[in-house]
Amino acid sequence: MINGKTKTVCLLGSPVEHSFSPMMHNASFQKLGINAKYLAFDVHPSSIEQAVEGVRAFGFLGCNVTIPHKEAVMQHLDEIDPKAERIGAVNTVVNENGRLKGYNTDVDGFIESFKTFHYDFKNKKIAVLGTGGASKAVVVGLLYQGVGEIHIFSRSYDKSSSFCDRIDNSLKAMTYDQLDETFPYDVVVNTTPVGMHPNEGKSVIHVENLGHKETIFYDLIYNPLETEFLRQGRESGRRTLNGLDMLIYQGIYALRYWVDFDHSKWTRDDVIEVLKASHII
Repeated sequence: MINGKTKTVCLLGSPVEHSFSPMMHNASFQKLGINAKYLAFDVHPSSIEQAVEGVRAFGFLGCNVTIPHKEAVMQHLDEIDPKAERIGAVNTVVNENGRLKGYNTDVDGFIESFKTFHYDFKNKKIAVLGTGGASKAVVVGLLYQGVGEIHIFSRSYDKSSSFCDRIDNSLKAMTYDQLDETFPYDVVVNTTPVGMHPNEGKSVIHVENLGHKETIFYDLIYNPLETEFLRQGRESGRRTLNGLDMLIYQGIYALRYWVDFDHSKWTRDDVIEVLKASHII
């Protein structure tokens, strides 16, 4: 029950109507007996500074940050975690007595989602589509896993090149028209919003002949659960993964920053049960 002691966490993004985060975190607060609520706020890019100051002024525990604010939010925070600093994007903010500190749990969520089936990234060849905040988290996470080669794709070579220069000189900048279907990619990751609700039915590339028969196609989008990108991958006989597990794991990591709780009492399986009960999956 909401009362005068109820704390608040929120999501800042645009759009946010598709987000599963409010359901996921409100269920976690309820199960863990934490007097808090989670709300989603659709924030125009021109208002992100005011929104961040609202988190501080209203004494929120913190917030999540999603498209398109993960980079822009950084200039309005008091401190940035080193990992988030390297990524150049923040998706989780903690309010420590009025001092706002930014973290990036996307990197943890992405890698954790592969650990569920014991995937070994060592020496693998990876294609990453997109150069936004989410792609930076994915790439930094992959670099820590000892991958063999990472190609960064965008519509503009300058954008891809700038991304590579900022993150790591081992990365290779590419444009979509340079995509070579014969290159043996082991994992192809879509980090762009192309195909996300309410703009389903679109894919940033055609994937039918890309990679090899064991190539994994991964889309960070989780609504819809199967994007056009993933549909093409599935119909070509390859393994596909959506962004649901990444969402779940990054959310669990974020929750650990906001509140103290017994980690064994709120797990991936608990979140899956909540989503199933709500007929989302």
